[in-house]
Amino acid sequence: MKFNQELLKQIQQRNEYISKKLENRDRELLDAFKRIQETKKFIAASEKWWEF
Repeated sequence: MKFNQELLKQIQQRNEYISKKLENRDRELLDAFKRIQETKKFIAASEKWWEF
């Protein structure tokens, strides 16, 4: 019984750890995507500066 409780506790801790890591990964991916989009806009604007 005690073994099962300890095993359950470890599984819950591992699930929390994985969830936090996935959240961080997703946040970092979204941030990187936003930076890429901003860079593309900046490049496009800088390439067309002479048209104004």
